[in-house]
Amino acid sequence: RTMEVQPPPPPFDFRLTLNPQRVEVYSGSSVDVLVVASWVSGSPREVQLSLQGYPAEVDWSFNQTVGTPTATSNFTALLTLNIGQIEGTYQLQVVATSGTTRKTANLTLTVMLPPSNFVYQISIEPPSKTIPRGETAIFTIKVSLISGDPEEVQLEISGLPSGVDYELEPTYGTPQAGSDFVSTLSIITSEKARPGTYTITITAMPERADQKTANIKLTIKETAPMPFLIIGFAAIGISVVAIIVLITKFLAGKTVETGQQRLKVVPSNP
Repeated sequence: RTMEVQPPPPPFDFRLTLNPQRVEVYSGSSVDVLVVASWVSGSPREVQLSLQGYPAEVDWSFNQTVGTPTATSNFTALLTLNIGQIEGTYQLQVVATSGTTRKTANLTLTVMLPPSNFVYQISIEPPSKTIPRGETAIFTIKVSLISGDPEEVQLEISGLPSGVDYELEPTYGTPQAGSDFVSTLSIITSEKARPGTYTITITAMPERADQKTANIKLTIKETAPMPFLIIGFAAIGISVVAIIVLITKFLAGKTVETGQQRLKVVPSNP
């Protein structure tokens, strides 16, 4: 009789899939991913699941980590990711092992900051000012919290004409309930600034909420003559006249020698 040699049974093999393979979530939330290990060949064996490549701010768990896929039944598990306060895109790997057989499936995790609920307003006092060129105009900027979670607000100035500079202190701050973020804006004009009316824009830029703007009107006029110079010149003129009158009275009726000539000072009739 001839004996037939049967080939050895194929080794156990399985397929690992994820649904979905890409997830987008907000920080501070959680998301579930379905993990499926399906039988391909061989005698069914136990499969164990684990996760690799996750950031420290992500906690994870499987509802079951061990199962056996068969020709008639898949091994399914639910992977839950609890996201901390992070932002960015991360590549995670779900790993399934059975003896020496190892399968991996990649999971792309994108974490976004949640929408901002920060509601605020920006105001400026005074809304307009007129100054001679060469002088400085002072404005007070207030950023007030209306509702939501406070955010840091950065201030930016634009629209300055040539010959005009500014100082802003402080440039950023966080409005709180009952406590505005207050900043002082100094608009500094030089003698080179051209007279006219200009619109200067202040932009408030929160960390995540929408930007807001507020405008001020700055009118620059010609530099007025300095009053003390006019008064000074007038005083000098009066003093000179007074000195001449005094000298004339002192020399009245006297003869004054000037070189080879003699002059007699005669007072004028009042």
